[in-house]
Amino acid sequence: MRPAIVVGAGPSGLAAATALARRGVEPLVLEAAGRIGGRLVTDELDGFLIDRGFQVVNTSYPALPRYAPLELLGLRPLPSAASVLWEGHWVNFGSPFRAPGLIPATLGAPFARPGDLIRLGLALGRLLPSNKAALGYPEPDTSALAWLRAIGLSESFIEAFFRPFFGGVLLDLELASSARCLRYDLRQFVVGRAALPARGIRAVPELMAERLGHRRVRLSAPVADLLRGNGGECAGVRLAGGEEIRSRLVIVATEAPAAARLTDLPLPTAGNGEVCVHVAVDRPLLPGGRLLLDPRSDSVFANIVEPSASAPTYAPAGSALLMLVAPGPPEVDRDWETTALEAIHDHFPALPPAATRVLRVDLIPFGVLAQPPGIHPSLDRWRQPAPGLFLAGEEALASSLNAALISGERAARDAVAFLGR
Repeated sequence: MRPAIVVGAGPSGLAAATALARRGVEPLVLEAAGRIGGRLVTDELDGFLIDRGFQVVNTSYPALPRYAPLELLGLRPLPSAASVLWEGHWVNFGSPFRAPGLIPATLGAPFARPGDLIRLGLALGRLLPSNKAALGYPEPDTSALAWLRAIGLSESFIEAFFRPFFGGVLLDLELASSARCLRYDLRQFVVGRAALPARGIRAVPELMAERLGHRRVRLSAPVADLLRGNGGECAGVRLAGGEEIRSRLVIVATEAPAAARLTDLPLPTAGNGEVCVHVAVDRPLLPGGRLLLDPRSDSVFANIVEPSASAPTYAPAGSALLMLVAPGPPEVDRDWETTALEAIHDHFPALPPAATRVLRVDLIPFGVLAQPPGIHPSLDRWRQPAPGLFLAGEEALASSLNAALISGERAARDAVAFLGR
C-alpha cells in the first residue's frame, strides 16, 4: 500500500504521522521548508538561542508526553511571578503556591481591589477539575474580557495583569479572543509549569521527528495541489516541481492560510501577530527571572522576558538574553531596534547603552490563528472535508501546542477508520 501523506512537519503533522505509524499505517511527511517544526523554530546566533516568538512548554499539556516525553526535553521552569509597572512603580505579583515569598506583595498589590483575588480563586476552583470544565462547553462563548468582567474582577486588575499577560499569550491585547482560550490557558498555568526546553523550543519537533524516524520526513517538498479521483475523493498530491505522489489518505497539517489555499476550503485564516526583539545584555536584569508586564496604554512592549534566567543555555556565559514582545499586527515601518533599546533603558536607566545589543527583530504577522468567541465548535466540520482528506492543526481544533498534537492524532484516528482498520 502507498504511504499515507501528511502535509506539514509542524507539531500537528508530526503527531499525525506518529499516530498513523503506531496504528500500522506507513506515513510520508512532506514539508515545504528545509527544516521541521512549523512555528516551533530556534536559531543559534552568537551563542544565543533565539526562538521565533516567546513560546513555552506547559507541563500540564496532556498530549505532549505521548509524543515528546517531558524528561527528554530538558525543561527549565519559568518563575510563576511577574513584576507589573503600575503608576510608576514595579509591583511584584505571583502565585501564592509557587512564589510564597511574594504573598505579602501579591496581597497588597495596589491594582487589585478588595475581593479580586477571592473572586479569581473562586473562578479557578470551577476550572481546575478538568480541561472540559475550563472550556465551558456547551455554555455560550464570550470574549476573554467579558468573562473576566463577568466573574467580578476590577478594571484595574484586568488592565494591570490580565491584559499584558494574557494579551501576550493570545497575541490579543484587546482580549477579544474566546474566553475558552483564556480559561484553558489559565488552568494550564495553575496545574502545570510553563517551561523552556534547554535546547530551545525546537527541541519539541526534533524529539518528535527522532521518535517518528527521519526517513519518514521529506524536507524542501512543497505541495502545490491535491489530486482528486473521479468521485472527488483524495488521490494524493502534486509537488511544486510537478512530481505526483499517489495515496488514498492525505492529512493537511499546515498553517490555516496554507491549508485554505491547498484545499480551496473557506477555512478561517485570520491570524494574530507580534513583534519580538531579541537583545543581548552583559548582565542579568530581571530579578529572579520574573516577567515584566507593562500595562501602560502608550507602551509598545506589553512584556519583557529573560529566557536565560530560567534556561542558562539560551545565552553564553557572562551574558543574558532579553525578549521584548509587542502583541498585534507588526508595524513594518517602525525602527524596532531603537524602540526596543529605548524601552530597556527606560526601565533600567542605570544600564549603560554599551551593555545592550539587538540580536534580531522578528516580525510575525501570523503567530496564532485568531480565535473570536464561538469559533471552536465550527472548526470540527473541517476534520474530513472529502473522502480520504483530513485536516489537522489550528484550523481543525484550536491554536495551541496541545491542540496541535490532539488534532494530529485525531486526524490519524479518522484516517485509520476510513481505511476500515
